[in-house]
Amino acid sequence: MRFGGHSGAVGVTLDAANIDAFRVRMEEELSKLPEDDFVSTGEVTALVGLPELDVESINSLEALQPFGQGNKKPLLATTGVCMRDCCRVGGAGEHLRFNATDGVHALPAIMFRAPNVEQAVDFEGAVNLVFEAVNETWQGRTKPKLMVRDIIYREALQPDQSTPSLADTLFLRAHSILARKEYEGIAEASSFPTIARQVQTPARQAAIAQLFVGQTIDIIFDPTAAHEQKTLVLATEQGEVLGELRTAINAALAPLVAKGVQYRARVVALTHSEQKGYGLNIMVERCCSGDAAAQKEDSSKADSAQLRHSLEALPPEEMTEALRERMIGSHALLPAQAAALQQLARGHSTLCVMATGRGKSLIFHIHAAREALLHKHMSVFVFPLRALVADQAYHLTQMFETLGMSVRVLTGETALGERDDIFLGARSGAIDVLLTTPEFLAIHSARFAALNRVGFVVVDEAHHAGVAKGGNRGAYTELPRVLSELHNPVCLAVSATAQNESAQEICSLLGIEASHVVVDTSVRSNLALCDERDSRDRDAVLIHLVASGEKVIVYVNSREQSVMLARMLRRAVPDLGHKISFYNAGLTRKERLKVENAFRRGELCCIVSTSAFGEGVNLPDVRAVVLYHMPFGAVEFNQMSGRAGRDGKPAQIYLLFGDRDARINERLLEAAAPKRSALVALYRTFMAQAKAQSEAQPEEQTGVSAQPATSDTAYAPGFSLSNSELAEAARERDAHTELDERMVSCGITIFRELGLLRTTGYGTSRKISMKVSPARVDLEKSIRYLEGQYAREAFEQFRNWVLTASTDELLARINRPLTPDFGYEV
Repeated sequence: MRFGGHSGAVGVTLDAANIDAFRVRMEEELSKLPEDDFVSTGEVTALVGLPELDVESINSLEALQPFGQGNKKPLLATTGVCMRDCCRVGGAGEHLRFNATDGVHALPAIMFRAPNVEQAVDFEGAVNLVFEAVNETWQGRTKPKLMVRDIIYREALQPDQSTPSLADTLFLRAHSILARKEYEGIAEASSFPTIARQVQTPARQAAIAQLFVGQTIDIIFDPTAAHEQKTLVLATEQGEVLGELRTAINAALAPLVAKGVQYRARVVALTHSEQKGYGLNIMVERCCSGDAAAQKEDSSKADSAQLRHSLEALPPEEMTEALRERMIGSHALLPAQAAALQQLARGHSTLCVMATGRGKSLIFHIHAAREALLHKHMSVFVFPLRALVADQAYHLTQMFETLGMSVRVLTGETALGERDDIFLGARSGAIDVLLTTPEFLAIHSARFAALNRVGFVVVDEAHHAGVAKGGNRGAYTELPRVLSELHNPVCLAVSATAQNESAQEICSLLGIEASHVVVDTSVRSNLALCDERDSRDRDAVLIHLVASGEKVIVYVNSREQSVMLARMLRRAVPDLGHKISFYNAGLTRKERLKVENAFRRGELCCIVSTSAFGEGVNLPDVRAVVLYHMPFGAVEFNQMSGRAGRDGKPAQIYLLFGDRDARINERLLEAAAPKRSALVALYRTFMAQAKAQSEAQPEEQTGVSAQPATSDTAYAPGFSLSNSELAEAARERDAHTELDERMVSCGITIFRELGLLRTTGYGTSRKISMKVSPARVDLEKSIRYLEGQYAREAFEQFRNWVLTASTDELLARINRPLTPDFGYEV
């Protein structure tokens, strides 16, 4: 036996007759060694990304030649990549060939004698690869290739069965979360105004006539109703039933009352007319909770009321400082924020132009609170889109409630009865902030003026007002009239894009002097844009990003998608599965707070959310924002993108949407805002159903109304069909009509708002009654219709821009403001 020239080399000389004996003896000796001695190991020289592996960089490694036992070829590694186009090769299929990709870059790879090759072929998640990089030349072309030495599968952590993670808990409830209706959130409110229903019986009318404003009323289960119905009624201390709550409110509160949560009502106003008799306006309040957690929440609300009382006692400057601390903690106001707040405090209407993510909204949050605390004034926040109002509503409600204040929403989607409730609450002083759209404010300006409480009006994303005179948004041009009716309250306009002409128009509409324009020219240079529009493998891009473990927010366009995509990521990156969750409107307020806090603390690293996550929440260290689906407009695009890197450290914005998403958005907007032709077809279907019902039951006509058929109060006999049945009936009448049940629901709301129909009952017991011989109506008198049409038009403009703009144009829209050349620059 002779040793070779370097470590690990050995030569043996022996007779051919002894070869078998030598083999047996060698196997005996080797069997005595531990298994770890037979594992091929090597030190990884460098962790690299796929874009670093090109022909030139791999050639540069050849300068390290000659490779051998004392100078091994560099072993490299890459993490969080996907294996695509996997196939087994070789005579026995023992080798694995695939493309390693991070979703943007892809390199061919092969692993000889791959272990568990059956698992590898079907694996779709993230893996880490250890490999040697080589250049391979084929038919005159040289390309990089990975000679894979090891595939490391990322394994899920063993869960602690006693304390499941927050993400695990939410996924166990995903089905019920997706099924949760928006109206159920009213059960989480400490108080809300409404109107008593079913008050027309003689006994109830007599009991209501004896009430007085401020009187307390019990909310109990109807003792005469079947146990399983669980109908809540309003009753006096003596047990006299006065009326019922709305069906939707009853559905939300009844389960809580059954668990021991107690509600009461306070009489806000009594109304009376010869036709309808007495009406009862009430404020519903939660007064006692049936479990410890709810009692703790009630205590928190009492603390909020006490906080409001203490804030009201502060001098204005101290109040501003206290509000700043409550809203942003120890962070100081930016110069532009401080300047704008100072001007507003002096009673000067102001325009503030700042980049997205610089904190424009903080200005009007603080000043609205000051107006409520100092003067009992109500503030009106005007947002350009109904969807944006919905996004803002949750976090504003949460924030102002901690100060003992109340926030409500008024848009075209607000039911007619609920509108009355809200105006009632605003008039009584129970509401401090109203969120609305320009269309709703313009059409209902008289009702706002009658409140005699509006002291502050905010026009968010004010550049929409700046281009309104071109016919783009007529409601904004009504602002001078509206503000005059409101007795000229102080106004604040905020925008990230208001150059000379637009800024001048905004100032003209809102009565803002040029010297009261505040301009912040700061650029958010820490943001970078990763432009992967129309990516062929956006899931791989997302998996690679999430596998890094950095804080990531992924935005999608529906609740269902938030759950589905988060579930896919948990499978693809199992070692981080417990740190990946979803966030959508189906979560309760407590659940949303838990997700936000867990993300802030780093217990969650990836949130897949609809548009609202991050709004109004202090999340400075988000390293990446992913727009997986196309936003519905420029406002959403700017706001979601601007949530990255608010701590000033490098952050990235990934655009993964494409033209396919635009088509999905168009269908969603069509359902929420049907075109005029679809509404015409739907109305004709309704009228045909009403005619058929009248012919089938002519005797009902006399019971519908005591007025002549030409009276505005005359309605045909009601018909009962579901939304899906009505959509099918419309399609049968006109094969070119593409109505679905969501469009039918929207159409009913529009027609009800215009007085063309009325509905009674709820769910399967709903009846639709059409107005007999209605006068000609203008669809644009419907706020719901107007808001929907503008949303469609705004999306069309945005889609055309966002799919064609260059990467530099897209980034400029996010990280820098477009400012006028006049005003006060800070």
